[in-house]
Amino acid sequence: MTTQAAHLIDAVLPRVAVRQWVLSVPYRLRYLLAFDHRLCRAVLRVHVRVLLGFHRRRARRAGVRDGQGGAVTVIQRFGGGVNLHVHFHTLVLEGVFTGDGEGAVRFLPLPAPTDEEVARLLATLHARVTKGAGSRTKGLLMAYKLLDMAQARWRRLDGAHLLPLVRAGIVFVNGVHQEGKANKPKAKAA
Repeated sequence: MTTQAAHLIDAVLPRVAVRQWVLSVPYRLRYLLAFDHRLCRAVLRVHVRVLLGFHRRRARRAGVRDGQGGAVTVIQRFGGGVNLHVHFHTLVLEGVFTGDGEGAVRFLPLPAPTDEEVARLLATLHARVTKGAGSRTKGLLMAYKLLDMAQARWRRLDGAHLLPLVRAGIVFVNGVHQEGKANKPKAKAA
């Protein structure tokens, strides 16, 4: 990871201001993104398209017609507690590149976005990324898709028929029934 970061700094990113944007999605969408890589790429595409469009519009307001931005994204799949948490860390150049008509390219830095601009950008991202995800039908479809994927990829439980014995208090160690041992019911606190 450190060598990749060094490569980005030394060879990929120009020496201009860069802003980090982090897109975190609702829980139910995180699980879908973790299992459906096409969906993950689609959400990332929307995220980057919205960010780069935001900079192009700001550049147009500053008088630059054909400004082109740049971005690099790292998909992080886990949170700080090693929990499943698919989210995107995107470094976006804080400005746009433009041609001068003679073949030379120059970078036009843009001012930091205002709180109002960030709020509008987040509203756009929310609408495009979660479009339809809040409906009951979409939720049921997501749940079905997750269950279908789990059934296809995960190993089925061996010994599901032993569940009534476990409920009855029979002790198993490494999947083997221990003769003469039973879990004693816990005494209730008074």
